[in-house]
Amino acid sequence: MTTEPESHHPVALLAAMPLLFDHKDLTREQARTIMEEILSGQASGMQIAMFVTALHMKGEVAEEVIGFAQVARERATPITPYLRQAEIIAGTGRDSLEGPLLDTCGTGGDVSGTFNISTAVTFVVAGCGVRVAKHSNRSISSQCGSVDVLEELGVNVHLSPQRLAACIDTVGIGILFAPALHAAWKYAQPVRRDIRIRTVFNMLGALCNPAEATAQIAGVYEPRLTTLVANALLELGVQRAFVFHGSDGLDEITLTGPTKIAEIVDGKVMEWTLNPTDYGLQLCKIEDLSGGDVAENARIIRDILDGKDGPKRDIVLLNAAAGLVAAGRVSDIPQGMEKAAHAIDSGAARDKLSGLIEISNQPGD
Repeated sequence: MTTEPESHHPVALLAAMPLLFDHKDLTREQARTIMEEILSGQASGMQIAMFVTALHMKGEVAEEVIGFAQVARERATPITPYLRQAEIIAGTGRDSLEGPLLDTCGTGGDVSGTFNISTAVTFVVAGCGVRVAKHSNRSISSQCGSVDVLEELGVNVHLSPQRLAACIDTVGIGILFAPALHAAWKYAQPVRRDIRIRTVFNMLGALCNPAEATAQIAGVYEPRLTTLVANALLELGVQRAFVFHGSDGLDEITLTGPTKIAEIVDGKVMEWTLNPTDYGLQLCKIEDLSGGDVAENARIIRDILDGKDGPKRDIVLLNAAAGLVAAGRVSDIPQGMEKAAHAIDSGAARDKLSGLIEISNQPGD
């Protein structure tokens, strides 16, 4: 880890350490102050690493995560599609003109070796007419992150905020590359790469969408985080969401067995278990969902969008169905799966990928 000057003295962070060692939770305000210290460069890399590790060992709680996320959102570069600007000017409220803006970003960190399921889901739900602002990053702990595979597919992820807003308005998809839109994270990102354990930083990716998406499907890497992240999303203004963890450890709605769900609906968090066999899907092995390097995962996504059958298509349909319910396009999972299958078989999902490749690679603003 990089050696940093000894002049760093983050008062709130250092004061919190004894509390964490005693397994005492922090208040939301304490978390906010500590996040301000981290994102303003007041804490050294070693201090940040010690803090997030101690927090992880204690076990994060919703109030802490909400406080961190609020500061991270405030410091992010905002993405405001034209239709959202029109809503603001008209005073009609969020998503009143064109429906919800959906994020498919989860926490990552399940180290499962599957292909990029949520990335494939992005094109399928967009093919159903849902606007998507996908918060994305490169791989931290896996072979291939969402940004890695998107670049391999031909998408340009290095766009200005204006270009990103235009992508959402014209194609219906914006790929929000986290490091470019969260400049203040430059102090924390090296720590995340160096310590290579799952910490609160993993959770924040799913909670800090710069376009203020109001609907979301988010996989998490531990069962206990489903309710925690759902409550945090609700407090942060997300109106409809599915937060899930598969019984096989996947941060997806899995196809190998049941999935624990925490669903935001009508201003409340409801917990339930989803069994894929209830929706006519055949169970598979985790190996049936495996991916590989960047080139292999890009090939898998192209095959799915070209209509190839099998477990990989089925898991995309199941997760896309949850996205369609969250976005209000359908009323239940079976309807969502039917609509998602049509988006693939009609070529609409594939056209969304082609459209995003084209517009993202156009020169100029």
